[in-house]
This record gives sequence, C-alpha cells and structure tokens, in this order.
Amino acid sequence: MPKDNGSGQLQLANYARDIELFKHAVRHYGYAEKADPSLKSEVDKELAVLRSRAAKWSMARAREASAKGDKKKALDWLERVILKLPDEPEAAEAQRLVDNYYASVKAESTKEVDNHEDELLKQELAHGKKAYDSMLERNKKALQSKGGSSAVKGWEAAIKDGEKAIGEIDKFEKKYPGKHTELLAGYRKTINDQIIEIYMNLASQYATRSSYNKALTETNKALAIDSSNAEALSMRARIQDAASRGLHWL
Repeated sequence: MPKDNGSGQLQLANYARDIELFKHAVRHYGYAEKADPSLKSEVDKELAVLRSRAAKWSMARAREASAKGDKKKALDWLERVILKLPDEPEAAEAQRLVDNYYASVKAESTKEVDNHEDELLKQELAHGKKAYDSMLERNKKALQSKGGSSAVKGWEAAIKDGEKAIGEIDKFEKKYPGKHTELLAGYRKTINDQIIEIYMNLASQYATRSSYNKALTETNKALAIDSSNAEALSMRARIQDAASRGLHWL
C-alpha cells in the first residue's frame, strides 16, 4: 500500500488493529493522516478504538500471567498499560493491581544479598539497601500517580536513590577488594537494570505525549549505563522513527 494513499493506509491500519497488531496499526494511522490531513478526525476516532482495545488486550495478558503464577510477567503487562495507555480506564485498574505483585517481584532480584550469611556485608551495604528500597518505592508511587510532573519528579528522585545504592557498592569494593566479587557484580547489575527501567518509564512518559526529544534523552541515559540493552535500543529506534516521520506513539 503506497504511503501517499491516505484512505488505503487507513484501511490497512484498521485491519492491523483488528488482528491485534497495535504498533503497526498506529504507524499506518500516522501514514494515513500524513498523506491526507482531511482524515484526521477519522484517524483520531479509530485511534481511540485502538487504545481501548489495546488496554483490554494487555490487561487480559496480565490476568493470564497472574493465573499461571508468573508475577513478573503480570507486573510487566500492568506497567505497559500504565505507561503506554495512561488515559484508558484500565490504567487505573492496573495502578491498583501493581501492589499485588511489585514487592515480591522486586524482592526476588536481591534475595541473595538480603539473605547472605555475611553480616559484615549486610551491615556495610545497609545504607545502599535503604537507598535501593527507596528507589523501588518511588518508582511504584510514580507508576501509581496521575502521571505528569509528579511522576517525572518521582522517577528522577528514584534514579538518584539508585545512584546512591551503586555508590555504596563502590565503597565496599574499595574497602574490601576482592570480597564477594561475583555477588556484588550481580547486585550492581540488578540496581543498574532497575535504573534503566526507570529511564525507560520516563522515556515512555515523554513519548506518549509526543515529547520525542526528551524521550530520546532518557533513552540515551539508559544506554550510557548499558549500551547493549535491547529494550533501550529498541525504544531509541522507535522514538527516532516516530519523530522523523511525525507519527503517533504507542
């Protein structure tokens, strides 16, 4: 379908939406509107249908994961609804359900350090653990907020907490070189992965509101921590594409 065929692109977008290829549908709605600006009102109407269906579909995936006992996947789907479809009714439901999974999923990732028999290790990293827990709590509250500046401020504060936690690991390794090297490497990765996740939350927040430059800035910050992070690389490519083509975002 030629990209300059507005009605054809609209038809293709509706087809992609109806077979649940939501991201592809959003892209083709953008092509339709760009090819024929007079289609804007119709595109907006169809996009509203898409967002509603995508939110319901994503919540169904969250429930399926929960039924199978996969709390991590359930939480992932809930966060997608909150971040990508914040204006849908399902986003409010997802915000309420986050409490059912968040604490246990996050605790699982640090259990080796939390339950380690070396009391010196736990004592030395106590301040770092406090900062890490604060980061998680701030992230959760930001997800459960109404979005906007309050969410942004919460995530920015959460990142600072994460950096403090990394700083405590640095202090321990300098004070006790060669001690618990493998364990601390895993702990450092866990914290950095969480910081990257928060940068991705910020990027999604900005991209959803078409603030693509800000979204790209946050994505690049994530890649500065891990240049090979697949999610950050994928998001950067999508942001650049949406920005260059003037397309909608999902």
